[in-house]
Amino acid sequence: MGAVEALSGPDRAFIDQIEQRARQVGAMLQALPAGDQARADLSVVIATLVDLYARLAEWAELHRLIHDLLAALAPFHALLASADGSALDAEGRQALLQDWRYCQRCVDKLADFAEEVASIGRPFRRKGRELEGERWVVDVVALRMLVEDALKEDDPGLGLIELVEELDGACHRHLAVADRELTAVVDRTRRLLTILQGGLE
Repeated sequence: MGAVEALSGPDRAFIDQIEQRARQVGAMLQALPAGDQARADLSVVIATLVDLYARLAEWAELHRLIHDLLAALAPFHALLASADGSALDAEGRQALLQDWRYCQRCVDKLADFAEEVASIGRPFRRKGRELEGERWVVDVVALRMLVEDALKEDDPGLGLIELVEELDGACHRHLAVADRELTAVVDRTRRLLTILQGGLE
């Protein structure tokens, strides 16, 4: 369900009114001659706003997915840290694998999203252990594979802790990038809309 469909009552009525006005403005623009400079300029500005919105939506989704992964990684990391490099007993190892399954699901969601991105980078592609795409997905998926290799060992030990700390650090770095990009896109969008609004005053 989209944001507009989720609205109800006065909010939905207001959006319906704005959409009607937008259709009227669109009809007026279509009535302008094809070679009209104002029409051409406004078309470019609107196309830019549409692109900025697409970027905003994808950066926001990436931010959410990485945040979810960090939340899933925290209990896994904590359990490893509590062992302090010592071998876990059967019960502890089972708990470790259970916690890792939550992390796996989060990485899967991130990879699925990355395969479909259109505005914030190259789509993610993988063939076996060969990975192509943006660093924010390649780093995470590559580290996932290394963590899972370590989990297959009888005694993962400190090597696994180091890998998980590296994964945690990579997530925080890429979360910061998504945060900066979100801020930048919002600022650019606000500037364009302010300029347009200024022309109507």
